[in-house]
Amino acid sequence: AGEAEGGVAPSREERKQDHINQVQQKLEAIAAGEKGLGKVRQHVNPLKSQFQIPTEAPSWSEVYGDPTLPMHLDIGCGKGRFLLELAAINSDTNHYGVEIREPLVVRANKWAQDAGLRNCHFSFANMNASIRTILKGYAGRISLVTLLMPDPWFKARHHKRRVVNPEFVEALAEEVPSGARLIVGSDVRDVYDDIVYVLGNSTAWVEVPGGSDEWPLERQTERQISVQSRGEALYHSVYTRR
Repeated sequence: AGEAEGGVAPSREERKQDHINQVQQKLEAIAAGEKGLGKVRQHVNPLKSQFQIPTEAPSWSEVYGDPTLPMHLDIGCGKGRFLLELAAINSDTNHYGVEIREPLVVRANKWAQDAGLRNCHFSFANMNASIRTILKGYAGRISLVTLLMPDPWFKARHHKRRVVNPEFVEALAEEVPSGARLIVGSDVRDVYDDIVYVLGNSTAWVEVPGGSDEWPLERQTERQISVQSRGEALYHSVYTRR
């Protein structure tokens, strides 16, 4: 980097912010130049037999520049923009997004590659079927898990399709270390209440007092931004692994 106006070299924070801005501009340019994916289903039934095959972990040394860094796991990452932007901001963390809609995963990995982000990767998987396999062999510490705006499955007969259930919560607890943070959120009160109820009945997770007061991360998901722009309510809570 060159010297700033007046001959003063830019600070470390200024250089970091410049890098973040460059990556974000690159992501916007990549997205603007992308052709449509065609019709991608908004909701996919995770109980279908094709989604019951566990997805194996990737080769961590191939997908990350440094596979020993702490990991941020985003479950149900959607288009991946939220995670890509966080990866640009937090170069000292590996970001791993898991999504059940394969076309979105393929595109998100292309965006990460085109943006030069060696700390961001996406996998196509049904997390309920893959929680015990998809993180195997990771050398770093899983420090943060986000589960935001999951498919609501409104109809009572479809509630069994929701990602958060007692079995999943306990399986996730077995895969992350003590002290790991879990951030959950939804714009559907019934879904949020259901998640909080399940976590509240688990002995593995402890709710952080005041965790729902302010949004704890530097970025929000596209869905969160859209909901807020309409003046609608958002709900979130923060937990730690005992």
